[in-house]
Amino acid sequence: MKGEVSSEITSKGRTIKNQIISELFYDGDRSNLRGYLWGEINFSGRLLSREKADYVRTMYNGKEVKHYTEAVNSKYPPYYTIDPTISKERAQLFVKKAISRGWEGHEAFGYFGDDERVDVHLQEADTIQLKDTKEKVNGVDCYFIEAISKNVKYKLWIDPEHNYNITKAIVLKMPNSFMGSKRLVDGEVIRIELNVTSYKKVDGVWVVSEADIVRQARTNEYEFLDKTHYKILNVQFNPDFDKLEAFSESDVKNGTKVWLVGVKGINYTWQDGELIPDIDEAVIDEIDKMAETIRTKSTIAPMGATVSELLKKYAETQDKLRSFIAKGESTIEYIKIPRQSGRMQKELCEFRTDGDRVNHRGSVRDKVLSKYKALYKFFLWDGESFIHYRQGSQLTDSTVFIEKNDESKKRMIATEYKGAPLMGICGGDYDRIDSILRKADNISLRQKTEQVGNSQCYVIDAVTKRGEYRVWICPEHGYNIAKIEQKKRKADLIGSSERVKIGMLFLLKNVRFEKIDEVWVPVEADMKQYQDDRISIIQWHHKRTKMTLNPDHNALGSFVPDDIPEGTKVTIPGNRKIRSF
Repeated sequence: MKGEVSSEITSKGRTIKNQIISELFYDGDRSNLRGYLWGEINFSGRLLSREKADYVRTMYNGKEVKHYTEAVNSKYPPYYTIDPTISKERAQLFVKKAISRGWEGHEAFGYFGDDERVDVHLQEADTIQLKDTKEKVNGVDCYFIEAISKNVKYKLWIDPEHNYNITKAIVLKMPNSFMGSKRLVDGEVIRIELNVTSYKKVDGVWVVSEADIVRQARTNEYEFLDKTHYKILNVQFNPDFDKLEAFSESDVKNGTKVWLVGVKGINYTWQDGELIPDIDEAVIDEIDKMAETIRTKSTIAPMGATVSELLKKYAETQDKLRSFIAKGESTIEYIKIPRQSGRMQKELCEFRTDGDRVNHRGSVRDKVLSKYKALYKFFLWDGESFIHYRQGSQLTDSTVFIEKNDESKKRMIATEYKGAPLMGICGGDYDRIDSILRKADNISLRQKTEQVGNSQCYVIDAVTKRGEYRVWICPEHGYNIAKIEQKKRKADLIGSSERVKIGMLFLLKNVRFEKIDEVWVPVEADMKQYQDDRISIIQWHHKRTKMTLNPDHNALGSFVPDDIPEGTKVTIPGNRKIRSF
């Protein structure tokens, strides 16, 4: 099918307009979604005409996932990524997402931010009711359904004259519900409204031909409004995909650089339908020399070294790092591969802890937020209350959340403090890695050490209920962790007790250590986290610019919320009354 959408998007006081013409080929096992995008792109100020639109194609051909991006009016060349490593389970989800998320008019097909269609989703509804009387929509008497399911409220109008299509819908997603794979947190609300304006009959089936869709989001930081008009240009049922060359790669331009997932160190160029490796013989010779050096430096793990002993020594070092003040800076990049869009942020932070109490203060800026108007935020657990504060551009935009439990402490350390991996907390985990590994279903120590940087490290492999872990422990630096590879697959645990819906990969590398007060401390590292079948990537570099061990926190007032302006509105979960700080 082929469709067109026109969108007007408003966020942070700015409004942009863009249009997309897209085409989707779908046979239940394979999908190919491709389209042209023009107008203003992602509030970047980059304006595209219809003649010089961005072209994006995302395809699963039954064997491989393939992302192709061609930005005509851009300094970037065409970009092609091929992933042959995708599992059958992930491939099925990828194909489903072509309709549930990728297709711009997915609400007209009954997908409201979930990978399951609304009728399937409501089979597990907490409450659902068909009203006794019908309501008229577009001149048709429609059935009216109200339901609540997993913190989502639904109002659906069903049109019996047009194959019982949903002709109108209002969906309200509340905190703790999901939007795609993202769980909404306190203060986040999303409202979706669908209004079908016309139908057309194709092979005896009524199909939504035009609709208006409004998507509104409110978070603790900003509000977002997307008004979209959706129109179907063409629909074919059961087409001859081979004749249409629906899953071909004829759109890839010669000379396009290609990255093959799972093949490290080699890039390719697309030429007449073939992958041509970019091989530099001098580089190959150098790699061979490096491999030989690493091989000869690899050593047998000393007799007596065990997993439990290594984890014990790691924990002993961490006990020496229980109480500290660390000032840090982070460079963070958010990347969406299909559209090759990215967002850069800089963050300055200070993290204080005595092993129980925690205070994190951060100042974030990007292209929108200058250093003179940065987003300020902090969270604090003082032993009795958890306080979460975000400062908006005006006092009325600032909010404080207060809870009488410490569960949020672990969550916020893991998600807000970019130096958390230096404390042994991996992406998607709230607990330190050694406590997770001690509960492993299967864990082993490799016979040979491996070189990481200039040090020989022990390598632990583990399979846990929270995923698969590969951990490099460095005895030369206080048995700290020098490198981590962590994979979470569907149904693995994430966060406190939730289950992973889409696989993710977390990497920690390039760790630099310093000795502070005779204790080896990880002070700098690179982190990367892949989500959504590697479509979404977050990568960041964190550096501790100053670190003090075992300070006098009471004398310093480390756990006092002394930077919240008077008059800031306060929300206490479970208490609807809004108070002032």
